[in-house]
Amino acid sequence: MHLSDQPSTIGLWADAVAAATAFSTDRGPPPPDINLFPSRHRHPLLPTTLNPRLGKRKFAAPTDRLIPSRACKRVKAGADRSTNDEMTMEAADTAAPRGRGRGRGRPRSKAGHVRATSQGRGQDGCPSQDLPVIPPSVVFDTTLSNPVYRPKSPAKSRSKTFEKAKADANIDMKFLESCKPSVHLRTRTEAIQSGDVPQMVRDLESSLRARPVGFVPCTLKSAYDDESDTPRKSRLPPESHHYLPLDDTKIPSSCAQALKTTVDQVVRMTAWNLNVEAHERQWSMTTVSPLISEVLRWPQNSQAIALNVETCPVEPTNIRMVRPNGHPVDETGSATASSNVSVEDAEVTTTRIVDICLGLDLSPAASSIVTNAWKTMNDYEHSLNQSVAYIRQTPLFLDIELKKTNQSRDPLVQLAIWMAALYEKRRYHKWDTSIPMPGLIVNGSEWLFYVAFVRDGGLILMGPQRFGSTVDASGTFEVIYKLNILIQWGVHEYRRWFEKFILGSLAGQPSQSFT
Repeated sequence: MHLSDQPSTIGLWADAVAAATAFSTDRGPPPPDINLFPSRHRHPLLPTTLNPRLGKRKFAAPTDRLIPSRACKRVKAGADRSTNDEMTMEAADTAAPRGRGRGRGRPRSKAGHVRATSQGRGQDGCPSQDLPVIPPSVVFDTTLSNPVYRPKSPAKSRSKTFEKAKADANIDMKFLESCKPSVHLRTRTEAIQSGDVPQMVRDLESSLRARPVGFVPCTLKSAYDDESDTPRKSRLPPESHHYLPLDDTKIPSSCAQALKTTVDQVVRMTAWNLNVEAHERQWSMTTVSPLISEVLRWPQNSQAIALNVETCPVEPTNIRMVRPNGHPVDETGSATASSNVSVEDAEVTTTRIVDICLGLDLSPAASSIVTNAWKTMNDYEHSLNQSVAYIRQTPLFLDIELKKTNQSRDPLVQLAIWMAALYEKRRYHKWDTSIPMPGLIVNGSEWLFYVAFVRDGGLILMGPQRFGSTVDASGTFEVIYKLNILIQWGVHEYRRWFEKFILGSLAGQPSQSFT
């Protein structure tokens, strides 16, 4: 072959072309060690065979690459000057079969470029044909001035190995007792008997237990009675002891009718989700989020906001929980390079995240104080909570974790680790740690309440306590009633603590109000 007349791009491939075209039909088939390349790996502008009918060398390009028109024309011109006619029609017929059209789902080329098709010609008339192949383990790098072969990168596995999944499932509350900071799970009776419950925790927990039954607004009694007045009596109204007394105004009467519509929808979706064993996010979208949004619409709760924190990791790393051997764990669950630990111990991840958080919507004056204080701090310290994601300027007062479908790990572990990170964040800045940290676990239709508080350098997680159930209207109204209590606690009690100990510390005026 005479490749000296070809453009520089073709000249770079003299060896590959010579190996592919040196064997015509009259010389017999090429040896096995020459035909090493599968036909699906091609490269543009590689000459392959001659078409005796056209007297031109033919070129091909994979259908997913664009060839500059001018380069293609130069290749055609160089092919016209070649007089090598050793290849015959029989050799040309051995090329890979060609289909018709551009192929399904393949877009047309942009202006100034040509896309080689499978019909033997490019879209601007440049002939094309299947090329000799490149080994599947080799990729041609066209971005370099002198193209070279480079090894193909190994595929990365995105799924958990059996060992990782096993170690991940072994994390339980017993394990967290030996971590730093430690988290100890205690029932209400155990915590009270030990005398470790602060007064702020007792007050919050007592407000939730004050009404054991009866959460449906009494203004809705006539509406439920009318719905149950059917020939079959298939819909039973709430019993009389399920209604709130007239003097209880925690649920505004002006919101009762809209609230009933939301409750009916949530009860209906709960039955559907239970029937199909719905995923955690389906539960969040159809039952949890509607109830939270409804309570936040009430005028007295306008200073609180709900945040989706599924993608907010615990940051910075120095506030993450540490394993018993003292080695930190990175976000993917592997040990740091300096640690010398076993594989199973290295897989213990301590950066779990929760699903939803409720926080305070800061006033412009408070936001200005925070922003000014951050100017003298490191970037990784620019947060009021345990994450530097988009929630960093929101003080969080309630954490909600949903149970994952078919999950062996206890959701309480995730809630505990998230709370422990907030405790470490406050210790790092020398902020006050006396405020309780309430949280909710939502397992399908069942809601459970937990509260964490500091004791002896660690955390006591007290619970569970019934918070309600969305299987019927009475239980759903209980969830709403108690959600309102927690939000009111955040808007008033938590805000006063935040302004005194956090904003006051940042502004240098501990006793000032920044509302």
